[in-house]
Parts: sequence; structure tokens; C-alpha cells
Amino acid sequence: MRCNSGSMNPDQPLAFLGGLTARDFMNEYWQKKPLFVPNALPGFSGTLEADELAGLACEELADSRIVLHDPEQHRWQLRRGPFQEEDFSRLPEENWTLLVTDVDQWHAETEQLLQLIDFIPRWRVDDVMVSYATAGGSVGPHLDQYDVFLLQGPGRRRWQIAAPEENPDLLPEHELAILARFEAEQEWITQPGDLLYLPPGIPHYGVALEPAMTWSLGMRAPALADLVTAYAEHIAETLPADALLRDPELPPCENPWQLGPDHISLFRKNLDRLLRQTDDAWIPWLGKWLTGTANHWPAPAENPLDSHALQQALATGHALFRAPWARTLWHEQMLFIAGEALLLPNKDAQTLASNHCVDLKLWNHLEAATQNHLATLHARGLYALGDDA
Repeated sequence: MRCNSGSMNPDQPLAFLGGLTARDFMNEYWQKKPLFVPNALPGFSGTLEADELAGLACEELADSRIVLHDPEQHRWQLRRGPFQEEDFSRLPEENWTLLVTDVDQWHAETEQLLQLIDFIPRWRVDDVMVSYATAGGSVGPHLDQYDVFLLQGPGRRRWQIAAPEENPDLLPEHELAILARFEAEQEWITQPGDLLYLPPGIPHYGVALEPAMTWSLGMRAPALADLVTAYAEHIAETLPADALLRDPELPPCENPWQLGPDHISLFRKNLDRLLRQTDDAWIPWLGKWLTGTANHWPAPAENPLDSHALQQALATGHALFRAPWARTLWHEQMLFIAGEALLLPNKDAQTLASNHCVDLKLWNHLEAATQNHLATLHARGLYALGDDA
């Protein structure tokens, strides 16, 4: 059942990490070095079939790509979706890969894989990408600027890694950022259920040895440039129109064209005052920024229900499911959801942030005011009623 999720013990050994505890993994491997775990998820056969992935790649809103490799010319060709069914019938038998990002937002069982890495904060999680490759299929040797857990599904894939380089050369005139040089230092053959963790900046090269599928759990850190830009824009928007730099203690100058130490100190003090926001101002902004969504807008419910009607629906075996693209976090009495902040009792904020759906049992543990908030979120399209199965 998807309606129940709990916190995890960071000192409990995890089979998914080869017996390491979450604390050991974060201390020894996270953002530091690769980790290969054979049979990390025994019996893993994937969360969807190759045909289902191809069907998803035909959806208008899905982010999908096909990469074709010409091994004789050592060239790769990129095609972007959405695709048509006949596009797949025209592909060669070998040397191509289909990749679909954000599959966790489309497919509930895929989204559940993220529970395997609940020792990593959800604001750090980007998406689950699923790839299908024919024999020889590859996206070329490359490196990523994010952490990734590569979970092998059906089929086998050879993964190689090389030593990091500063400013590595890329193949010219190419849509894909493929490394011009790649000298493998380590190699693994991943089979169903095997896991390979790669930190950022590690050159790697994966090639399918036969038709194979891989689930990539990507952890993309927020770009500092985006953080600074967004926060500066937020501060600018909150300032009154008549807010000006004040300089009542400005001393007389000897040379009016000199940018003197007193002037530099004046500007620094004004900027420091603006940037040093109290937690009451900073935390709500940060939570809303981390959960904001730029590519999704909720569609209002066709038949919105008040809290009483929702409770009756839950009593008949339904559940309220949060929109899969709606990110959530909580901090004390604040629930952040899809770029908004709600003031709730602490336990309710934690419950709604941690659970993708609300069944009758969870509903009955919520305060009445929280139930009313849920009704509002349902009416706005951030939650939808579905069967609790």
C-alpha cells in the first residue's frame, strides 16, 4: 500500500547498499567514490516493460530521447521525442537506446523505488530515468554533474569508469556531451538487481551486452547560481518601491571620483542587511523554492469535495493521491507543497510531506483544520481521489 511510509534508521545495515548502513555510505561513498553492489535488489525485473516505456515516450509531455550509435564511425545521433509508434519500427536491431526521464512522475511503481534511498533528503532527488537499450546501445562515454544510482533490470550492461579530468575534451559538433578520450580504469558487468552508484564528475561508459533496461535514480544538487538568482529576485520583490540606500553617516570626501573604503563599506552593510534574513523569512522562501515546479500546473478538480465528503469517499475504500509531480517538504509547523507553504500542526505537516496518499486511517489522525486544507488542495488539483490498492 502506498499510503504508509516511515522514517529509517541510519545505522541499520541495508542490503541495497551491500550491508553498509546509510551512515557508512554517506560518510565513505557519497560524492566521494563509486560503489558496486551485486544483487542489491534480488529478483528485480523492473517496474515496467520495454513496450510500456516506448508507449510513455510517445506521450506529448514525456521527456524522451533516442540515441543511435554507429560503432564503425564512432558517432552518436540524438533524436528527441515525443515519438510515434512507427518510429520504433524503423530503428535498427542493435546499437540504440531509448531514455525517458521523470518516469517516477508517470508510474507509481517506479516512484516507489525512491524509498530505497530514503536516507537522502527528497529535496536532493531529481528523478528516476529509465532506459532501454538493444545490444551495443549506449549514450557514449560521458560524465554527469549529479549523483546517480544505476539499478540494472532485465539484461546485462557493461559499465566502465575512468579517472576524472579537469576540463575534458568533448567530441566536436555533437549534440551529446561525449568525451573525446576515455581510458577505462574499472569495469563491471551489471545483471538484474545489481547496483552501481556513481558520484558527480566520474567519466563513465555503459554499453548493453544484450537488450537491457536500467533504472537511474538521479540526485541533482540545486545550482548555486539558480539559488542566488532566485533569492535575489525574491528580496527585490519584497522591497518597497521607495527603498533606497541610506547613508546618514557618509563622511565628506576629498576626491568625489574615488570609490573609497567608506563607500565600499556602506554598500556591503546595506547588502548584508538585505541578505541576512531571519529564519522566519528565509525558511519559508527556501521551502517554497525547493518544492517549486516550473513545468506543471494543477488542473482544478472537476468535482471538488469538502472535507466531510472526502471522508465519506475514503470510508468507501478510496484514497487521496498527491499529484506525482508535486514535491513536498516539512519544517516544524510548515508543509511545503509545489512551491507553497501551509501552516499546520507539526505532526500533520510531517505526515502529509512523508506520504504520497492519504487513506482513511491517516485522515482520521489529522486535525480538522488540516482536513480542510486537504479539501482545498484537492479542489485545486494537487490531490486526486483514487482506489486505495
